[in-house]
Order: sequence, then structure tokens, then C-alpha cells
Amino acid sequence: MIDNYEDGLIDKADRDRKLAAIGAEMEGIDVRIRVETVPAIDWSWSPAALNEVLTAVLERIELAPDLRPVRAAWRVPEWRA
Repeated sequence: MIDNYEDGLIDKADRDRKLAAIGAEMEGIDVRIRVETVPAIDWSWSPAALNEVLTAVLERIELAPDLRPVRAAWRVPEWRA
């Protein structure tokens, strides 16, 4: 949507409407249905691969100023054990 807007293919109202629809659809996805167990994490993976796994198991991550994780909210609390 952003590319289409920047290229002049859609106006701001269309962009905002389409992004809102995508956001609403994403909110409706329950990641707990797709992930049954916490996958092993290999910290040498690419940032994109790490992000995919971490966002599947964690709802929110709070970072310190040095970007170290301080606390996280698990999507399924039982996975923390």
C-alpha cells in the first residue's frame, strides 16, 4: 500500500482504508492456532527469521536503552515454563 501511495497509484484515503483493513485482519489472527510449541531459537538466524519466531511466541517485549530485553509478555503463558 505504501509503495502504491508513494507511486501515486492510490490517494491517502485509499491508503489509510486499505492499511486499516490489513491491520484489522492481522488483529483477528490468533497465532496460538498456528504455533503449538515454542520453536528452538538459533540466534545466528537472520533478523527476519528471528522476528518471525519471536513475534509468534511473544506478545510484547520491553527493551532497555541498550536494547537488551527487560520483560516480555508471552502469547500463551504456559509456554514460558
